[in-house]
Amino acid sequence: MKYTKFILLLALLVYIPNTTKADDCNYDGTQLEMTSCAAENHDKVDKILNKIYQEKMRSLSKSKHDALRKQQRKWLKQTKYDCEAETDEIYSRGGSGWPMKYWMCITESTKKRIDELNEIK
Repeated sequence: MKYTKFILLLALLVYIPNTTKADDCNYDGTQLEMTSCAAENHDKVDKILNKIYQEKMRSLSKSKHDALRKQQRKWLKQTKYDCEAETDEIYSRGGSGWPMKYWMCITESTKKRIDELNEIK
């Protein structure tokens, strides 16, 4: 069982660089294209995060399981708040660039969260 988990984690770590490259988007396109690409990049990274989170939840004791769930919920709320604030500093809400910057921020935060989850033993 431990060997299977190790293989899964290794496969995910190999997969992450291939799906989260900064150059996945052509930021010379239209604003709609750039925003769509930023959202798609987030979706890729979010799927990886969810797989790792579910694996961690299955492998932890009840007390650690509950703690991780609480931590994850806090992280989700804080990330949304932080990225909205960061984006508001650069773009006005309702402006065409706001969603792109927001998704880029959320994606970077999600990548960091993946690293944090991978540190949990």
